[in-house]
Amino acid sequence: MTGSCSPCGANREACFTGFGTEFCGYKCVENTQTDGRLKLATFGSVLLLALALVLVAPLRAAAQGGPPLLTDDAGTPGPGNWEINTAFTAERDKSSWLSESPLIDVNYGMGERVQLKFQLAWMIQSDDRLGKQTGLGNSLIGVKWRFIGGENSPFAVSVYPQLELNNSASAARRGLVESGTQFLLPVQFARKVGPIQINGEFGFNFRSQGNNQWLYGVALGHEFSPKLELIGEVRDLSSTSFRENELVFDIGGRLHLNETYGLLFSFGRSIPGATDGVPHFLAYMGIQFTF
Repeated sequence: MTGSCSPCGANREACFTGFGTEFCGYKCVENTQTDGRLKLATFGSVLLLALALVLVAPLRAAAQGGPPLLTDDAGTPGPGNWEINTAFTAERDKSSWLSESPLIDVNYGMGERVQLKFQLAWMIQSDDRLGKQTGLGNSLIGVKWRFIGGENSPFAVSVYPQLELNNSASAARRGLVESGTQFLLPVQFARKVGPIQINGEFGFNFRSQGNNQWLYGVALGHEFSPKLELIGEVRDLSSTSFRENELVFDIGGRLHLNETYGLLFSFGRSIPGATDGVPHFLAYMGIQFTF
């Protein structure tokens, strides 16, 4: 059933994404505002939980974020050291698969506190109706600076500005990558609470096209042995109004084969309440080289 939905200025189906889809007029405004408040509360709860966990324990910090997770950590490779992650990723939404095959993520330690980053991928999309298409992904360039603490400090904090640039207008036009330039400015913190390592990340994503976004996430990990660590995260990219969000949950691990090679893996999905179009399933499988 369609019709006027004043003061929303939309038909009834498109009136809002939250609660009470059968209402119109005043109810439409009321429930849209309620939906935004609920997402704002979720944002605040995740952030407060992360800050509380990080500030309570005087134990050694350990980096558990970063690949294969989306949430990053405050760690750096160390002076003159390289960390190269070669991976294959996959995302599934309602009608298509999108993969980075491969994804190349190169990181270099410039001193004890600075990390330089460059990332690039080849994109492959398989749509249930449109078939297969490929193209060059966006470039991601970043510089991380850990300005509080060291690798073995009780508490560590870093800032990690990153610039994402289109390499292919065709790939952006076909929806393989997001159009325009993006500048991400997040802060990471790390702490250990008992046997659990905790990383938090909070920041803002400035976009030349589309809405700007808040970013926040919490990653947890535990080393079961010198070779195996299991990790998990909750992460969100949300519009500034908190009416659109990309809330996802990931679990995975790192298997350290030797001092140079390691396996990275994670699997996850969107959390109920995420905006339509957010991947229902996502996966990361890769190899990490450190030298």
